[in-house]
Amino acid sequence: MKLTSKKGKGQKLHIYIDDDYKFTTDINTFYLLGLQENEEIDEEKLIFIKDKIDFSYLYNCAVKILSLRANSEKELRDKLIKKNRREYVVEEVISKIKEQGYLNDEDFAKAYSKELIQKKGKSKNYVSFKLREKGINNSMIDEVLEDYNIDEKERIEDIIQRKYKKVNLNDEKEKRRIYNFFVRAGFKTGDILTVFNKIVGE
Repeated sequence: MKLTSKKGKGQKLHIYIDDDYKFTTDINTFYLLGLQENEEIDEEKLIFIKDKIDFSYLYNCAVKILSLRANSEKELRDKLIKKNRREYVVEEVISKIKEQGYLNDEDFAKAYSKELIQKKGKSKNYVSFKLREKGINNSMIDEVLEDYNIDEKERIEDIIQRKYKKVNLNDEKEKRRIYNFFVRAGFKTGDILTVFNKIVGE
């Protein structure tokens, strides 16, 4: 099989095998792999080339994704799989990124929990649910949330005093609006109503 190429936009290079288009890479990767125009290759080398090109592409995608915000391992894996490359190459990229220290579920879980609890006023139940969604295992979730010794009734009261101090909880419409906020944030119904009753009774 004969390998040839055609220049695309910018640094892109379109690869053909026996005049049939196979895939696209960039000029740097082409030469880093030691490829040559009109080179004769076999099926084994074609797979090797495709895997190396896919690795380079997915690695660059992963770095770009992680430069925008931290991701859990599951999040990053799901995003890379959507790029329609071989899954074993995705796993190689994930392993490389982890080795380099760019991907760490424990660090992610700690930072994400801090953001949700301290900045967004979410409950521990809500945080636990969101972390499970992102592929964090239960033991790690329990370990991370142990750092937050929170009385959730006190937390509800604190949020009301900070965000809703001027709201009249005797107004049913306003009461329902604030109640729904706390429910969405993962607080227990009993805790919410207990705090509401305490504030109204003061």
